[in-house]
Amino acid sequence: MAEKLLNSVEVARRLGVSLRHFYRLEADLIANHGLGRMVIGRTKKYTESSLERLIDNAVKREAVIKAAREVNNGQKICRITKV
Repeated sequence: MAEKLLNSVEVARRLGVSLRHFYRLEADLIANHGLGRMVIGRTKKYTESSLERLIDNAVKREAVIKAAREVNNGQKICRITKV
């Protein structure tokens, strides 16, 4: 089965950010968080599976941060490592 490809508007909507903010985040999401991108002609497309994986990892990281804050009585945590 072929991978579903999303355009920038669809990715921004799923992330809950404006299109402008998504464009600011795009390079970091691709380089550091595994967002898959293909360029077809002049059009950028993003793989749905990589976006879902990115969102799942973000949810897991937030759970780790929340648990760590509870252990530290709500104090700010200096460093969180990637999950």
